[in-house]
Amino acid sequence: MKWKTILVMALSMALLVSRVQAQRIVQSDYNAFTGERNIETSIVSLKSGFSNGFGIAFRAYKNNIYLTFVGYGKKNGAVAEDDRLQFILADGNIIKFDLRVQLPSNESSVPNLYLHHYFISKKEVEALLAQSVVIVRVVSANAYNDLPIARRNARDLVNICSLFLKEMNKF
Repeated sequence: MKWKTILVMALSMALLVSRVQAQRIVQSDYNAFTGERNIETSIVSLKSGFSNGFGIAFRAYKNNIYLTFVGYGKKNGAVAEDDRLQFILADGNIIKFDLRVQLPSNESSVPNLYLHHYFISKKEVEALLAQSVVIVRVVSANAYNDLPIARRNARDLVNICSLFLKEMNKF
């Protein structure tokens, strides 16, 4: 039991440290013969703590774009198997992510670590760049959980969107 607590604390510290590091492109490959790309960003923390937290990253793989929602901690109560995401923007518009995608990294052997991938369009990434996210709503079958986003975290999200779009436009 103690090792799980230590592991969760270590993961939360790792996410916290990754937040301090600059947002960056983790991987960027392009196959000129097929036109397929593989671009991945670092995780941007939306909420971090010692017992639970959430973050997102972007990935372009082959001809699709994905938003990866990462959660950790057994008491977070917000990342379940069939959850859907909604990003509420500063101007009141809502971007909904209803279609979860199975990617090889969906499964994690680390207890209480959740990775959910959703399709996202380039236009939606541009919308996240244009307007700050103020709330992330995680919708489950019976309820929803609103996660207010601090201004600094919203700025970090805008920065990673900008980096991601610039990298995509290179190819």
